[in-house]
Amino acid sequence: MRVVFVGAGNLATRLSLEMRKSGMSIGQVYSHTSEHAKILADELGCGWTVVPEDIVEDADLYVFSLKDAVLQDVIARVKPNNGLWVHTAGSMPTSVFEGLPARYGVVYPLQTFSKSREVDFKKIPFFLEANSSEDEKVLGEVAGDFVKSETVDKMTEPCKRLLAMVCQGNFTMGSLEDTIRAITGDAKIQATLRKKLKGRYEKDKALLEKVAGLPEQEASDWAFLAAEVINWEWLAQVLEAAGWEGTTQEAIDIIRAAVIVEEGMKVGVEAEQPEV
Repeated sequence: MRVVFVGAGNLATRLSLEMRKSGMSIGQVYSHTSEHAKILADELGCGWTVVPEDIVEDADLYVFSLKDAVLQDVIARVKPNNGLWVHTAGSMPTSVFEGLPARYGVVYPLQTFSKSREVDFKKIPFFLEANSSEDEKVLGEVAGDFVKSETVDKMTEPCKRLLAMVCQGNFTMGSLEDTIRAITGDAKIQATLRKKLKGRYEKDKALLEKVAGLPEQEASDWAFLAAEVINWEWLAQVLEAAGWEGTTQEAIDIIRAAVIVEEGMKVGVEAEQPEV
């Protein structure tokens, strides 16, 4: 199998090295910075690029391991092909691929990574998802070299989002109301932000630039904070609805402990469709 890595960060580094060790061919690495792309490509012995449109079109698997904020933009710039496109972001749905490749899915490990620290992939649970049963089997075969056993669970999109958020630490204690008041003292702008800030970085950043008149970097910082505060409030609401009587932090500790496994497992995830 020939694999292209779109991204050269911590996860992309460890996963690409593990794939190469298992016998897969890494054909190319993309990063928005030439330094990062070259470092990983040299280690893998493959080509690299900093231009999404120059990503090769003949690979079997394309692994998009990017920050949530830039994922959709980069996906849209890669030329459509017959390969299987997957992302590694637990908080992003597979729908980010819709209308572009015909084959797509998710390969999400419940683990944080460091470029310099080797990990035992057989001790890491993976969530696998694809838009067809055939490609679910393909992803299962790809992950088969990393894991020992298979567990298939059905999870709703909110459940996946919650689990990813907690395991990755994508939250900040606080309230959206306090955040909005810190952004601006203008009551009219505050009212607009209350209605339209949704925790989606790109849209929130654009909103803050347009409505609050913030410069780009400041809007970016506030958009990230708003997203993490919204996640915190959503988690608290979920726990309250579930009748949880402990603190939010206690629940977070329990959830994190629950996904630490003694033996590695591959977790195939299918999003349940809500009943109509």
